[in-house]
Amino acid sequence: MSSKLSLMPQAQIKFSYLGDLDEQTRPNDMFEQLTGQVTPTRDPRAGRGYLFEVRGYIIDGKLGITWVYSNALHRSATVDKLFDEFVRTVRKLITLSVSTEAERFSPSDFPLADLNEKGLLELEYALAETGESTNNTDDNDSHERAAVA
Repeated sequence: MSSKLSLMPQAQIKFSYLGDLDEQTRPNDMFEQLTGQVTPTRDPRAGRGYLFEVRGYIIDGKLGITWVYSNALHRSATVDKLFDEFVRTVRKLITLSVSTEAERFSPSDFPLADLNEKGLLELEYALAETGESTNNTDDNDSHERAAVA
């Protein structure tokens, strides 16, 4: 299995779930919660391991999402569109997962439609409501987009 994985192309997107930051940042004797702008987590002169870094976390009881990318490789307008679509899709997922009225279907419920699980999910997402996102960028080559769902 590892030999097959080593032959595959390198991933271009890194997904990280940072956990519940509310739990991790509760005040105690040793640590104090930071406020305001946080400095970059890597040297801006260092090479990028991924085209995009997508970080998910919980803050104030809500899901936060931050994208880190290079404006030397991507136009902000293009990333804005992609990010907004990503946030809309995540919000649809959340809406579907917490809806008590939503029926849960499986592809076998529609034998004539020749749907697989992915196709069924895409259909469900297309029917869900959309939301808005917020924009957060820094001022180096590395830019970030963030939203809280």
